[in-house]
Amino acid sequence: MSADAGDWLDSGREIACLFPLDMSGDVIVLRVGIDAGKPDSGILSVAGVAFGYDRAVKANAKWARLMKGRTFHMTDLHARQGDFKDISDSEVSEIMHGVVGIIRKYSSYFVAVSCDADLVAGQLPEDANPDADSREMRNAFRSPYGVMCHLCMYAFGQFSRRNGVSKNSISYVLEAGDDGQKGLLRFMRFIEDSSNAKALMDGYSYARLTITPKGELEGLFHAADFIAWEWSRHVDRHRSNAKMRKSLAVLTGESHLIEDKFGLTLGDPDNYFFRHYNEQNMERVARLARGLIEAKTNTELNQTINQWHESRP
Repeated sequence: MSADAGDWLDSGREIACLFPLDMSGDVIVLRVGIDAGKPDSGILSVAGVAFGYDRAVKANAKWARLMKGRTFHMTDLHARQGDFKDISDSEVSEIMHGVVGIIRKYSSYFVAVSCDADLVAGQLPEDANPDADSREMRNAFRSPYGVMCHLCMYAFGQFSRRNGVSKNSISYVLEAGDDGQKGLLRFMRFIEDSSNAKALMDGYSYARLTITPKGELEGLFHAADFIAWEWSRHVDRHRSNAKMRKSLAVLTGESHLIEDKFGLTLGDPDNYFFRHYNEQNMERVARLARGLIEAKTNTELNQTINQWHESRP
């Protein structure tokens, strides 16, 4: 057996651990970038790339050959630091072309959502009613991380439904250690065991959640880091009227950014979705979180949900 064949098999085994036993659905690693595009931008971006099993194994083999043993972090590649210290311009170009090509050819779809973190942090609830449901809701939505992961997972759920995939087909993976992750994890475990959370789980197309220690994530799934970085960088560049980076333009087929009622949106109904939420919408999300957590009766809960729908821009 050749070395490449052995690597392919090892990669397949590792990736298989992230899927259900029948290898169905897609696996999505959510990666979080804060100021990923530019230091002090204040942009929090959460992104993921969906891969089915067969294409993930093939793509991971190509990813390994492209990276030559390096662990991909877009910040390091851009700054020529870490594993990419002293790398030549021609190899940077080769890696960028390769990453874009792998995502376009092998992914099912990809998503990035972002916001200005300071618009969310000061509005999220600190306290909750003593009942279990309220405590778990607070755990999920007390940090910008939890809020943006929720929005990102819901966008992935929409892709799953639009593509005619059966409900609950996505296995989510979080790289261990991000701020706010413990609260989100407790919330996800709570809804797994809750008979009242079916609608929410269907909204995420949620099958299961895995936590992977840093350094143990299969190379291919670092593609989400690339998406988070490129999107947050583009949002920051847009504010100074700079053009879209060529890498993002090629990835998205040079689609045009739209300034809409939600903020900034770039999307294709079959392949990708990017959104930077504006202040009005992040205030709306924060009001929803506070209302869900603080509601003491079903009437108050229904009022909160109705206000959410009525305030839709």
